[in-house]
Amino acid sequence: MNALKHAFPKGEGQITVTYESKVPNWNLSIGDDGVGLSATEISTREGLGTSIVESLATQLNAEVQRESTLRGTVVSVSHSQKNLKSSVMV
Repeated sequence: MNALKHAFPKGEGQITVTYESKVPNWNLSIGDDGVGLSATEISTREGLGTSIVESLATQLNAEVQRESTLRGTVVSVSHSQKNLKSSVMV
């Protein structure tokens, strides 16, 4: 929704959704060819949508990454073995 709302001030553009899996690792990326994000917007993680995505990623032992490129913005949610948190049973 953020891509639709913010990326295309002129009203047209492309959004790409990619999912890759190599068990037990996976990556979900959503990219657009819009105006991109400023450095401030990349480092600021505010807003309801961002909070929801971060919370869901935490529940999945995944990480959220946002990057702005010359071709727009890419937001990825990735899970890998290194993201797994060890828990101790008592």
